[in-house]
Amino acid sequence: MPVTNGRISLDPAAPDSLMSGAGKINRNFDLIDSEFANVQANIFSLNTRAVHDERNIVDLAIELETLKGATLNNVNANIYIETFREISDIRLWSGVFDSTAKRVVLK
Repeated sequence: MPVTNGRISLDPAAPDSLMSGAGKINRNFDLIDSEFANVQANIFSLNTRAVHDERNIVDLAIELETLKGATLNNVNANIYIETFREISDIRLWSGVFDSTAKRVVLK
């Protein structure tokens, strides 16, 4: 039996037992391909979540260090923390926001 595109082609002249076996194999290939696509989508989703979680952990570590430093230096009022992940919630008066480095560059 010839193989085309990773599948077994069904030859009408082949005996019924071979045709039914080839059909089962092709259906199994289809199920494997479908499951493989699902696994790839899940991996992409988990990778995206991991990137967001990593950002959140870094932001929390920065905030913790800032608050710890403020407490050790007896600064306990007007503490403002900005992570600069995005600047949609602030107004930038001077400088440029570098979205790649996630920082404000002052001119």
